[in-house]
Amino acid sequence: MTFLSCWAMVSCEAKKGWHIWLNTWRVGDYLLLTWNFAIRNCGPGIMALMVPTWLLAVSQKLNADKVIYMGFSAGGLAAMVAANLDKHTQAFFGLDMVDNRGLGKKLAPNMTVPLYGLIAAPSACNANNNGLDLYALAPQSNVIKVEDTSHCHFEFPVDGKCSFVCGKGEKRFSRQTIQQTIVGLTTSFLLWRTGIDANGETWWHDSKQNYKTLIDAGYIKKPINDETGFN
Repeated sequence: MTFLSCWAMVSCEAKKGWHIWLNTWRVGDYLLLTWNFAIRNCGPGIMALMVPTWLLAVSQKLNADKVIYMGFSAGGLAAMVAANLDKHTQAFFGLDMVDNRGLGKKLAPNMTVPLYGLIAAPSACNANNNGLDLYALAPQSNVIKVEDTSHCHFEFPVDGKCSFVCGKGEKRFSRQTIQQTIVGLTTSFLLWRTGIDANGETWWHDSKQNYKTLIDAGYIKKPINDETGFN
């Protein structure tokens, strides 16, 4: 994996010090675009329209033939929109993704690439797992709940202010164990989907031993979405 660039963009309330970050990585023949933080105080139009445009522009500027989009929280929704717009998209990966005003629900049934991702325990900070609906509605999808997590465990390092608002988790497992699980599952997905290591798939399907090992240890769980019947 080769690191290409990190892009910093000031948010709509720069005076409060909020920033958003876009990282670009080269993984074999693939371009990986990761949207790390959501824009704050900008309104849904910015996230739904401007951010995907920025992501797509980076993909085009780097002449990417194969792209995997990733994003955290509302940034996951932005990355999903960009993935839907980019004809070179190969897959999407969400990190405790959050929908906004039903935009993701509208897009999900029409997605032509696999939607994979991880979620935390439901809370106000992840809109009570409303991102689950998007995986349930997508034609090709798989989502895993990382146990004992809060929304904040998908940030590295974990922000103390975030934990104060969203909850700490960590009742059964240490922060290190939780974040190792998140990193391990994300890495295995990327290795698998980029063709670097087909064994990465064994951590993502319940018929495989590595997946069963995580289940048996209590580290992960298959989520149930009552509204759409995701199982």
